Amino acid sequence: MNPLIKMQDSVTFTFTTLLIICHLYSAGQFNEDFSDNDLLTNPQWIGNLDKFIIEEDKLRSNSTITSDEFYISTPSQFVLETEWQISLDIDFKTSSANYIDIFLASDSANPSKAKQAYFI
Repeated sequence: MNPLIKMQDSVTFTFTTLLIICHLYSAGQFNEDFSDNDLLTNPQWIGNLDKFIIEEDKLRSNSTITSDEFYISTPSQFVLETEWQISLDIDFKTSSANYIDIFLASDSANPSKAKQAYFI
């Protein structure tokens, strides 16, 4: 057998194995559970951060203004073929003037300025 072919097979096998191992340890999604109690890093959230607090690893609105409008967002490249999971505890009576808008993805960090968005 040609030693060059044998070396190429070994390199191909090693490279393929390395890719498989790296793939197993790579994260291809965005995940936030607020357990770090930090909105400024990992990931960095932007928006009306003063209107939110984290209590018991949960994001909670901190606004005391009736029918207030505020948002929080973070950039992400993962939109297509994505699964979203969200848990809500709405502790107020909803109405046509008192409700929650959830934008899963938007072309603007501020959803009220979005031209295109996935919206619930």
